[in-house]
Amino acid sequence: MSISDSLKANRIIATADEVVIQRLVDHTERRFRWCDLSQVVAYKVDLLSFDQVRVSFHIGPDRSCEISEDDLGFSDLMGKANKTLKDFPELDAWKPSVVAEPFARSETTLWPPVTKLKQNHEMHRSDGPCLS
Repeated sequence: MSISDSLKANRIIATADEVVIQRLVDHTERRFRWCDLSQVVAYKVDLLSFDQVRVSFHIGPDRSCEISEDDLGFSDLMGKANKTLKDFPELDAWKPSVVAEPFARSETTLWPPVTKLKQNHEMHRSDGPCLS
């Protein structure tokens, strides 16, 4: 088993309606609906010999789900987020700035866009899953 294989802690399944995060170690799962998200934040963790990008999905004020770039399905999830959440940036647009500075956490808000955090705006694309 390679180092990168041992870092795959989760299997991520993203559908048009929800995200399911299956923990590979204990076979538990967490899930959330896209329409329940309040914020998505990316940051970098220094693991001594290498860095790992992580993304935290905030669901309301007290709940979040965290994944890493090494998890199975990470890239697919980022693509699905780009298609589902209005103004969610593409992976190639935000990841370089998160990994650029050595030893820095480089936390960045991916969604909603910082310019819209204080505005009352449409949070999902018009074809999103949770429109009322």
